[in-house]
Amino acid sequence: ESGDLWVSGNRTTSIVVDGDSAFVADEFLGFRIIDISTPTSPSALGRIHTPGHADTVDVAGDYAYLGVVGQGLRIVDVSAPATPEDVGFFRSYGAANDVAVAGSFAYLADGQWGLRVINVSNPAAPVEVGNLPVTGDYANGVAVSGDYAYVAKSSAGLWVVDISNPATPFEITHVDTPGFATKVALANDLAFVADDDGGLRLIDISDPASSVEVGSCTTFDRASAIAVEGDTAYVGNFNDGLRVVDVSDPANPLEIADVGNWAVGVAVQETLAYVG
Repeated sequence: ESGDLWVSGNRTTSIVVDGDSAFVADEFLGFRIIDISTPTSPSALGRIHTPGHADTVDVAGDYAYLGVVGQGLRIVDVSAPATPEDVGFFRSYGAANDVAVAGSFAYLADGQWGLRVINVSNPAAPVEVGNLPVTGDYANGVAVSGDYAYVAKSSAGLWVVDISNPATPFEITHVDTPGFATKVALANDLAFVADDDGGLRLIDISDPASSVEVGSCTTFDRASAIAVEGDTAYVGNFNDGLRVVDVSDPANPLEIADVGNWAVGVAVQETLAYVG
């Protein structure tokens, strides 16, 4: 561990690292921006209070996209990190568990409301253009690549959704997992699913319509966050800390280290992992 920033009462649920800044969704403290130019001594830059629990964040260009439980999607101008400013808001009464931004669209994993597709080409006036409801499950995590969204869909596993027409997203297949699919990350034609007590699941998505699980590492108790860098996956495992897994052989992922005693949010940049 090289450095930490302690704030009383906080619970970091999502982290995005971009250059010298870490953008943090905090369940109790809202949206925070941290200066990480000196990793051994991170320092607070800017903050915006949110009316509900901030659960997720993604960053694209000069904007951060913040999912707030029971509130929806907030868009924040972060071009001046010390003074972030609210610029737009999409109202949703769902969980707003995760968000991924690609091009002009934000894809919101909105709990019982499913996958929401929101046009953010005008950040001041985001508007929903499509959605894909869930039945009896929850959309917990989402990652996007090309014409496909990959949704961690609780007890139903991984949902593969065609988003080539954002107005009419539709499921093309799903891959069941033994646990509770919570978050998903994409790398090297693989989807890495944090599957709660099902551990880490590796799913081959080289042909999205024929996605299939190829490997797993099930030594975890509550795999709830995931980041991938090269041949290494970093799994946030609640009060069991950060688990580090060698995924160079996807059929045989191998845990190689565990760090700390708490990890809910995780991001990786080069040789450093940022853990909340």
